[in-house]
Amino acid sequence: MTVNNDIKVLAGFDLSDMDPALVRYLEVLEQWLPVQQFIFLHNIKINELPEEMRSASMLTTIAQRIRKKITETIRAIYTPRASFDVRVTFEPFSEIAFTQACQQQKTDLVLLGNKQQLEGSGGLSQKLIRMLPAAVLLVPETFRGFPHRIAMAIDFSRYTPAIVQWQQFIARSKPGSEDITFTPVYVSKMSYHFFPILSDHELEASLKKDEAEKSKKWRTLYAAQSPLHIIHAHEKNIASTLLSYARHNNIHIILMGVKGASSLTNLFMGSVANEMVQRETDVCLLLVKHK
Repeated sequence: MTVNNDIKVLAGFDLSDMDPALVRYLEVLEQWLPVQQFIFLHNIKINELPEEMRSASMLTTIAQRIRKKITETIRAIYTPRASFDVRVTFEPFSEIAFTQACQQQKTDLVLLGNKQQLEGSGGLSQKLIRMLPAAVLLVPETFRGFPHRIAMAIDFSRYTPAIVQWQQFIARSKPGSEDITFTPVYVSKMSYHFFPILSDHELEASLKKDEAEKSKKWRTLYAAQSPLHIIHAHEKNIASTLLSYARHNNIHIILMGVKGASSLTNLFMGSVANEMVQRETDVCLLLVKHK
């Protein structure tokens, strides 16, 4: 992402009830990000089509009908101020379609649905957030409007600079961005292996030491940022702790780093981001990568 530039957004549509929710979110998105262009993408897995529907003429007809349906959905709910284009692809794997579109269009942000009550496993989203060469914003159909409060999930890894860069970009990109409060959050968690051998006093002392070290490190690295807010996971995992914090503090977006994947094997390895996608939440997740 190039800071201070208008961005291109690639939005994935699947012709489900999630699509109207994503269209409604476009109006919100244009309030806090400077969008230059929306590209709406729907991929049809060509290997799943009946043989008689795979001719060039049939594929053209199918694409035209789907583009018309998506365009009508957009215009009926919210027509973006930015220019937009609707594209239909026929790739055997949707991951291929999205990766190619990102690379060809030099996409800065990918907008995907994060289904909560709607039908859908979220499997494709979990793969795309790791594969795509762009930030990914996951929006539940239960989203709560303009993001007045954004939590920055800090872990002091190589992803932290990307999180701070996006925070700075959002903070100065639109007139309404001054209404957004950014809170850097660090989850302090000790490995459960140490719990049986440490007394409560020793455990508390260790957590306080970690808290002091991380607060000092944050002040040193990012003096211009808000103070680091530290929460303790205790027996919970990091994903549960972050989502619980978001729920109790009325957070609208969690901004966090995510590891990219260069092989299919890595796609299925666990991560905090994958755990959060699998859990029920009204919070949007903005997942950014180290470059």
